[in-house]
Amino acid sequence: MRRSGLALLVLAAAPMAVAPVAGVAAAAAGHRPVWHEAIEVPGTARLNQGGFARLEAVSCPSPGSCSAAGIYNDGVLGGQLFVVSERHGRWGQAEEIPGSGLLNQGAGSGEVGIAGLVCSSPGNCTATGDYAQRTGFPRPFVVSERNGQWGTAVEMPGTSALNNTQNAFNNVQALSCPSAGNCVAGGSYTDTVSTSPEHPFLADERGGAWQNARNVPGIAVLSPDGYGAVSAVSCTSAGNCVAAGSFSNAAGNSEPFTITETSGRWARARPVGIAALKLGGSFGAGIGSISCPSAGNCSAVGGYSKAADEGQVFFVDERHGVWGHATEIPGMARLNTGANASVSQVSCASAGNCSAGGRYALSEHGDYQAFVVNEQHGVWARAEEVPGTSALNTGLYGAVNTLSCWSAGNCSAGGTYAGRASPPNEAFVVVEHDGVWRKAIETARALNASGDAQVSAISCAPGGHCVAGGSYSDPELALQAFVVSRS
Repeated sequence: MRRSGLALLVLAAAPMAVAPVAGVAAAAAGHRPVWHEAIEVPGTARLNQGGFARLEAVSCPSPGSCSAAGIYNDGVLGGQLFVVSERHGRWGQAEEIPGSGLLNQGAGSGEVGIAGLVCSSPGNCTATGDYAQRTGFPRPFVVSERNGQWGTAVEMPGTSALNNTQNAFNNVQALSCPSAGNCVAGGSYTDTVSTSPEHPFLADERGGAWQNARNVPGIAVLSPDGYGAVSAVSCTSAGNCVAAGSFSNAAGNSEPFTITETSGRWARARPVGIAALKLGGSFGAGIGSISCPSAGNCSAVGGYSKAADEGQVFFVDERHGVWGHATEIPGMARLNTGANASVSQVSCASAGNCSAGGRYALSEHGDYQAFVVNEQHGVWARAEEVPGTSALNTGLYGAVNTLSCWSAGNCSAGGTYAGRASPPNEAFVVVEHDGVWRKAIETARALNASGDAQVSAISCAPGGHCVAGGSYSDPELALQAFVVSRS
């Protein structure tokens, strides 16, 4: 799925039990959850006739009750969108997102994907992403599940009006929903042709009705041409959210910004202080992920570069409504000797207690390792290689792709590593317990006959009950979607 250049970034049978109810009951009695065996997402074999499927988003509001979404290739038009639900620890059958096929008439373009899925309670979810219109250019869609029933996908209201031509794109990149029917989405659009610079937009859902997408307030003050993108959103309650991303300044360099919504009203976008990063000349910086556990208390992570091929990572915290300055993640100078790091996600269980993960470069030749980093009581510790991945990642292509925390110091993460002959990718999951990251373990290895697997999404409910998913390669080299649970 296309992302902004400004922002750095089972066979169809009876439903299979992945996280049995008995496991949930055992956990409540003191049993520590464990990862189970990965399975192909039920029903995707029937849908995925073109051999390219991936689970891209998952949300678990309570143990044993999750929803997931992803893409598949129907073998005719190309990329299509699916959802699948887990109820009482048992997965149902994947289905095409209702109405998405009618929207997605240019599916062969590859501009199809899921940008976000949030479930505020079991059976009440919202998903967003991109479909391809007939001209091949992407448009955002939204679709909601209410009381266990998915509605019909529609184009996100107002996004077409932002464009001056059909030969332009809208690209949604972030979604947050603090309660059913109350969400915020953000992304970028072009107003002339597909190659023109992008402008950031925000869209609010209030009481179950989406308002028209709009330009980010104040972006024109920051950027002479209004260029930028919203790449992250986090809401603490209905109408109280923070969005973040990047804008293009007068010199043509990208800088990070944040914007706050209070009681349903958006303030103006404000730049993030970047003096501590010691940027100069030509540079780029942007926020890629944000997590706000309470109003006025957020942590965001992103990337910056001082030269064309130099990638570094930073954090920035908001405390009691006041944003600090972007600061390089501690320990990365020691790890990132190849000067090409990226950070994928941050998750905060409470104010000042967060975890983040990504990858760093061992050399300039594309040798990567996965890292995690913790913030405890408002202080960021040193980044560390994901324990156990050096033994797994013999092919030197490791990364944390996704991360979710259910309480302070207790998180799960997932990603990929290179462990054998080409194609080399295997998937891994790793758990943090009481502030200490345990050893990573491989997952989906039994499914991944052709060696091309990764964890793309993860979500953890209270008590450490998590669901992760992604893709793997079957014996025919087709890409399939998998899901794995921890219960």
